[in-house]
Amino acid sequence: MDSAIILLSKFVLLATYLVQAIQIFGIKVPSAGSTVEMLSRARVDGDVSRNHPAGHLLESKLKVIVIITATALTILVFMLPLIVELFPALTGFILPLNPRPQGSFRLAAVFFLVTGNLVSTAAACSLKNRVTFYEFGETRNLYTGGIYRFVRNPLSTGLALVHAGFFCYLPSVVMAVGFCVVMLNNRMRIHMEEIYLERTFGDLYRRYRQLTGKYFPKFSS
Repeated sequence: MDSAIILLSKFVLLATYLVQAIQIFGIKVPSAGSTVEMLSRARVDGDVSRNHPAGHLLESKLKVIVIITATALTILVFMLPLIVELFPALTGFILPLNPRPQGSFRLAAVFFLVTGNLVSTAAACSLKNRVTFYEFGETRNLYTGGIYRFVRNPLSTGLALVHAGFFCYLPSVVMAVGFCVVMLNNRMRIHMEEIYLERTFGDLYRRYRQLTGKYFPKFSS
């Protein structure tokens, strides 16, 4: 039974990377938190960069370092389960909490990965062909349909679930710390997005924010 669960979890892990690659390169829905691109081009076109929701970061070298470091660590944590799967000898370097996670750990990984992929794909597909974006990812119109009728940041929710699945797949100290970094990075990015959305759409966005949950559906007004 355990061997079947392990094989299933490996398949779901690889499928997750495929699904996320399709979202990034196929659906191509940008994020207003794409600060690394903005920062790298800031000196080329300062006026455009200042209009980006993360433009205020340019005023502080420390903030620039923090956001780039957090983004780099998020990418590393995202790729770590695949790297360790390809090179099992690296397992010891990530301080595993369970050298051979099986049974409930692997089933939990499958649940979180599948759910995260479904939520993030639904969010990306909802935006596809319905929202247009400026050069650095700022949305030109406020979309409140599809899954966005119930939650304001389903992409972030989906990716958080995916990372929870990664931790269950590879329970370790490094993945636990990495998960915390991912959550903090998401929080910073969403904060920047909310500043831009409120500044751009005013009362329309404030009303939408009041009626919907930030990460999960809101069941009371």
